[in-house]
Amino acid sequence: MTFRRAGLAVAAAAAALSLVGCQAGTNAQTSQDYSPVDGRNINVPADAGPRDPFVAIRGAIIVANGSGQAALLATVRNKTDETETLVSVAVDDAPGAIAGGSIVIEPGRSVAIGEPGGAQVSWSDLGVAAGTWVTLTMQFGTAGTVTRDVLVVANTGIYADVPIGIYTLS
Repeated sequence: MTFRRAGLAVAAAAAALSLVGCQAGTNAQTSQDYSPVDGRNINVPADAGPRDPFVAIRGAIIVANGSGQAALLATVRNKTDETETLVSVAVDDAPGAIAGGSIVIEPGRSVAIGEPGGAQVSWSDLGVAAGTWVTLTMQFGTAGTVTRDVLVVANTGIYADVPIGIYTLS
């Protein structure tokens, strides 16, 4: 009899525990969107819906070294039917130098900014510290201007290959 009662108690406890896991509901942390990168995801215009034409900026981050030099690291995807141009970038009102003067993004295409050999936006004397947040402003020819706070990370570890401060404003 004792084994039977113990077995029933274990079964009842197991049933109760299995029901407790369902109490998190639809707002459980595990059901929320999560971006596993340090950078910010930004849409231009900001209120664009998933079916609207927009420019998607993904993983935007500023990579800086200890000498005041910095670079933008991001991927820009043109989700419109027209060619888009990134015409200016600034961090805390300090203009960045865009290699070639502007960055053209064809319809339905992406441009990686900050990758070795790719499009580059940099600052030779920005003077921002890793671990801080700065205000990034990006102006596009058609989509408009967007301003968001982004994180500054050190030019080490996974960011060691990001070209830093190699272009200057002329």
